[in-house]
Amino acid sequence: MLDAMLGRMSFPSASSPAVTRSFGPGQARSPDLEVLLTDGRGGFSLGSLAGVPTRCYSALNVSQQPPVQRYAHLASPLEILSTPSGEATLHSLELAPGVFEGQGLDLLAGATLRDLLPEREQLWRGVRVRRRSCMPHGADSVVYLYDVQADEPVTLTLGGFFVDRDMHTVHTGVPRLSLRCVDNEALVEGERLTRVQLHAPGAGVQPLTPAPFPQRVFYRHDQARGEAESELTLGAALWQVQLPAGGGQIALVFSAGSAAGVPDPGPPTRRKRTGAGSTPGRPGPRRVSATTWWRPSPWPPTPISRSVRPRPASQ
Repeated sequence: MLDAMLGRMSFPSASSPAVTRSFGPGQARSPDLEVLLTDGRGGFSLGSLAGVPTRCYSALNVSQQPPVQRYAHLASPLEILSTPSGEATLHSLELAPGVFEGQGLDLLAGATLRDLLPEREQLWRGVRVRRRSCMPHGADSVVYLYDVQADEPVTLTLGGFFVDRDMHTVHTGVPRLSLRCVDNEALVEGERLTRVQLHAPGAGVQPLTPAPFPQRVFYRHDQARGEAESELTLGAALWQVQLPAGGGQIALVFSAGSAAGVPDPGPPTRRKRTGAGSTPGRPGPRRVSATTWWRPSPWPPTPISRSVRPRPASQ
């Protein structure tokens, strides 16, 4: 199934992109620069260009009755890079205004909208990690593609910060989820089911026994609207991927499944598309493709305070 999904994706050559808009490290760090990906069935993925969740509906939201009844499954991937000389957290979560968990923003070398898809590039001790993301049409999934370039063997620990709720609500306590990881697939079960699949050709893959931990996440744009501004997610590392000298490519796929008592989504309902409006006093989202939107950020970017020590990966 994963191979079939990846086969439906098309990434034109980076040497001749159809559309490119690049952002330097300073502007790319702004959490106000947002990208919205959609799946054509009412599901979507939303976050900053650097990958920071900014609203309670972030990395994966899927419609159970397209295009309505949307449920949130994921706040952000968990990403930790390990080399012989140390460890760096590639993801970044805002804990309070201007305070971030992880080193993701500090390591940012730039970001690009390339062929209408967001791409984040990070550098750490000679290792270059480029991440693209997309939502294949009608697949109820969000896909993260990692391209790692390294002169020596490195390890990438991957997992997620999971939720299980209506997209307009937040968890006031720790989400009640069970996790299990076997080979290249993990299941996250609550009222709904989230499937996570890993594809890492040529790499050594070690499934981890999930050791979930609560992780607070602050949503700055929900605070600006007067909504609940934070919640507890459930974080877990699921795999350690050992890449040889030279690096390699990895695909991480988060998909909505069907737990007991939750029906599978039916066929898409054809509805007339309407335009997106703007909040007074804020720049409106600019449409750049049928499945991608981006919201220009103010300049200078929102000041960023400091990062806190990242939580170590499960062993």
